[in-house]
Amino acid sequence: MTSTVFDRPFFKYKIQKLLKLRSEYFLSNKDEMKGYRRSSILILLLCSLLLAFSTTCNGEAIATEAEQELEAEASAEENEEEEAGVAEEVAEPEVAGVPGLEPLPPRPQKVEFKASDGHQHTGRYFPAAVNPVPVIVLMHWAPGDQDDWVEIAYWLQNRGLGGKSEGGDPWLDPTWFPLLEEEESYAVFTFTFRGCDGGCKDFLPDGWALDAKAAMDVASQLEGVDPHQIVVIGASIGADGAVDGCSLHNTQATTCVGALSLSPGNYLDMRFDEMVNNLGKEDPPKPVWCITSERESEICEEIIEENYKVFIYDEPYHGMELIQPELTEPTMMLIYKFIHFAIGVK
Repeated sequence: MTSTVFDRPFFKYKIQKLLKLRSEYFLSNKDEMKGYRRSSILILLLCSLLLAFSTTCNGEAIATEAEQELEAEASAEENEEEEAGVAEEVAEPEVAGVPGLEPLPPRPQKVEFKASDGHQHTGRYFPAAVNPVPVIVLMHWAPGDQDDWVEIAYWLQNRGLGGKSEGGDPWLDPTWFPLLEEEESYAVFTFTFRGCDGGCKDFLPDGWALDAKAAMDVASQLEGVDPHQIVVIGASIGADGAVDGCSLHNTQATTCVGALSLSPGNYLDMRFDEMVNNLGKEDPPKPVWCITSERESEICEEIIEENYKVFIYDEPYHGMELIQPELTEPTMMLIYKFIHFAIGVK
């Protein structure tokens, strides 16, 4: 008995696939009957062509080797479909990672922003070599302004721009800072509290609290940062600004993941222990570390919270003065460890 091409596995497979596609199309487009009629006509035309072909070819016209290859291909596709169906039933849905974007140029950028009372500020943004990435907000002490953090900002940015600051202060000398991994780079944001260009002239705690919160808010919106990973570090008035700003920011968006304070002193008229407690009640709790000297350790020592650590040095340093290479555990290493701890780096 002479076979037709419709008896061949290849054509059986292709016709079955076409009919399956037509059925799937009809089920997903019940209201589009016009599309259904077109697909049916397409099937009939194809079948007519195949029938015409069968009249000119006998059962042996198609090479057996080609048929075997096509049969293997069809079998493999069917097996893959079956395996995929099982996987869909048992596997948890995968969350696609955010692809890396092109990093911004390394040069610091000026950022204009306002506090909630309308006070105008000019901050400085140090873009990272990676995009997006956690952002580190640095808050200065009363004797200085945001320029005191410039070398530490360059160090965290890790894009080869540091080492040009003048002056003998150890926080402006990056030669003793810990080495970051080559691919490690953070976005950094600094600003100057109101009335503090070149050092604070007046004591403005209420305004400084507004400045701290505004800085946290604007840092979360900068291009190239991960808005869900904000770490804040401050010294003296900035030490209180760090924990206060983190807590105030998180009343609206819990994206500040930790605060490190060098010599806090309740300078912004908010109790340091209460702010630490507020951050500890969040889900998950936000870590707070305090670094201070023995002579002013009372504020830091009286706090007992699971999210809290205190480091006390014998040397009578305050604020930025705690950033010294000769300390038992250099403060720069504690800063490095804290950032890793806050953002979850093992």
